[in-house]
Amino acid sequence: MSASVQCPRCSEPSRASARFCGACGAPLHKGAATASAERPRQGTAPSPTRSTDAADAVFRVSVEPRELTVAPGGEPQEVHVRVYNLSDVIEEFEIALLVDDSGLAPTSQTLRLLPNSDDTTALAIGFPARQLVPAGPRTVALDIRAVGVHHVARRQWLRVHVPATEAQLTAELSPDVVRGSQAHRVRLTVANPSNVPLRVRLRGRDPEEALRFRFHPPTLDLPPGGSATGWVQVSAPQRPWTGGEKARPFTVEVGDGQSTASAAGTLLQQPVLTEARRTALRITLTVAGSLALIAGAFLTWTTEPFARTGMQWTVPDHVDLVFRGQVPLRPPADFVPDAATSAGLGAIVLGGFAILGLFGRGRGTRMAAGLAFVLLAAFFVLLAFTGPLTLAAGAWLCLGGALVAFAGGLLGKR
Repeated sequence: MSASVQCPRCSEPSRASARFCGACGAPLHKGAATASAERPRQGTAPSPTRSTDAADAVFRVSVEPRELTVAPGGEPQEVHVRVYNLSDVIEEFEIALLVDDSGLAPTSQTLRLLPNSDDTTALAIGFPARQLVPAGPRTVALDIRAVGVHHVARRQWLRVHVPATEAQLTAELSPDVVRGSQAHRVRLTVANPSNVPLRVRLRGRDPEEALRFRFHPPTLDLPPGGSATGWVQVSAPQRPWTGGEKARPFTVEVGDGQSTASAAGTLLQQPVLTEARRTALRITLTVAGSLALIAGAFLTWTTEPFARTGMQWTVPDHVDLVFRGQVPLRPPADFVPDAATSAGLGAIVLGGFAILGLFGRGRGTRMAAGLAFVLLAAFFVLLAFTGPLTLAAGAWLCLGGALVAFAGGLLGKR
C-alpha cells in the first residue's frame, strides 16, 4: 500500500507525493504554493498576483498572437489562449481582457481543466460599435487566474494597433448669408470625424475674384472626433451708389493636403443709396424742385429798368425784346397780366408735370424738369444779352428748381 499523508484542513488522506489536498485543495506540505490573488471586481483591473512561483506551480499559459491590428468598427480579432493545468486537482480558470482606458470591449472566457491537462479558448478583441478610437498602439493585459481551488493569477500582455480611419471633413459657415456694406465676419466650424488629429489650413475663393478674405486663426487644430471654430472676415470692393443688393457668392475651403471640405456663403452688398433711401431722396428732390419752379413764377424775374414777375413776362414782350430790341414799358399800377401768355405759366405747368412724374418711373419728371430748365435758361440768356435787364431771385429760383427736380427724376427706376 502506498504511503499517504493526512490533510491538515479536512483530515482526508492524500498521496504522499501530492502537494495539495484532492478533497479541499489545501496545501499538504510546508512551503507549498499558497499565494493567491483576489478575484477582480467588475469594471476594474484585477490586482497583479503576489507570487509568480505560486502561479507557475499551478498552471502555465501561452498566447497567440501577442500583437494584432484592430480597426474601429471592423471585425474583432481572435486571440488564442492555451492554459496548462499543472496541478493534480480539477481547476477552473478565468481568462479576462483588462480594457482599462483602451476603448476595447470587455470580454472573458472560462476553462475547466482536469489535473495535468490543457485546453485552448479564443477571445474576440474588438471595439464597441460607433465608438471613436484614436489611432495608434496601446498595450492591454490578459488576466488568467485559477478560481476553483488555488486562487492564483498571472498576466499576459498584448500589443494592439489601431489604424487611422478615413473620414470626410465637414465645414459650416454661420451665418451663410450676410448683409453688409463692405466687410463682415462669419463663424467657421470644422469637424473632424476621423480618429487622428488634423491641422487644416483655410482659404477663400469667389467667382469674380473681387473679395478679400482674412482668417482668425489661419490654421485650425482638430482633435480626433472633435471640431474647432475660427472667424472669416469677408471684404468687398467699394459698394455701388445706387441699385439693388449685389449678391457676391464665395466659398471657404479647408484641408490638410489629403482631406478637404468647403462651405459656401453669400455676401449681399448693399448700395450707398438703398431702395428706401433712394425713394425718399427722389421724392424730396422732385417735390422741392417742382415747388421752387412753381413759386419762382410768382416772384420777381427782372429788376432793371423796372421789376417784373414771371407772371408779368409775356411772350409778346419777349418777342419785342429779342427780335426788335424794344424794352417793354413799365406796366401801370393796375396792370393785370395775361396769364395765358405769360412765361410764368409755363413754369407752373412744367412744375406740376414734374410732380406727377413721381407716380411713374421718373421719366415724366425728367422730361418736364429738363424742358423747363432748357426754356428758362434760353430765356434768361437772351434777357441778359439783349437788353438792359437784371435777373432777380425769382428767375434763379425757377432755374435751380428745374435742375433739382431733374435730379430727382434721375433717381427713378429704369
